Amino acid sequence: ENKSANREFHKEIQKLSGEEGHSLNEDFTYKKPDKISIDGKIYSGLKTWKKMYIEVLRELMKSDPQRFEKLMREKRFISKRGKPYFSMNQKKLRSPEEIGSGIFVETNLSANNIRDNIRAILEYLGINVREIKIYFAED
Repeated sequence: ENKSANREFHKEIQKLSGEEGHSLNEDFTYKKPDKISIDGKIYSGLKTWKKMYIEVLRELMKSDPQRFEKLMREKRFISKRGKPYFSMNQKKLRSPEEIGSGIFVETNLSANNIRDNIRAILEYLGINVREIKIYFAED
């Protein structure tokens, strides 16, 4: 069973090698995500920025749950209007989605806001932004 999963992974990698991975430094306006690669691990079927954002956050949360929980108290994760991007209280968010451990994330964001938040979270967690590549859906 493990060999079959490994074969599928390599097929996926081969497919991606023909596609161009995009960095978190690009403009995502008018683009749709399809897959994301985080540190070589591929997540596919992410047809919306919201789905991609939640998947990335859940993955990052697994990597360092204690530190991730502390980011709710960081000023950089509060909007210019004073609204938090993360909260244990979903009523504080306009469009909350639980990412695990009772932590909710604001999902009413533009593609570029999502990109900026992911970059800021990676920086906060000490993860190189180059570890993430985004693959866009064909129009």
